[in-house]
Amino acid sequence: MARAIGGSETQTLSHREELDMSFLQTLQRFASNEQGMETVEWAVVAALIVAGLVAVITGLGTNVTNKFNALQTATT
Repeated sequence: MARAIGGSETQTLSHREELDMSFLQTLQRFASNEQGMETVEWAVVAALIVAGLVAVITGLGTNVTNKFNALQTATT
């Protein structure tokens, strides 16, 4: 596709270059949009909550397993 660059110059861009430019323009719009930034902030908060839950549940699972193993050993 031909795009005007500067005055009367035109340059043919490949499909890949068109996609790259479109992606960069979308990224710039997203970064300058306050609502987009708020969405990113909430996504980070959600990710931190999930990471914390995984750590807690993993720790609890280990403790519960140890208690059941101790109970099994005591009853045999």
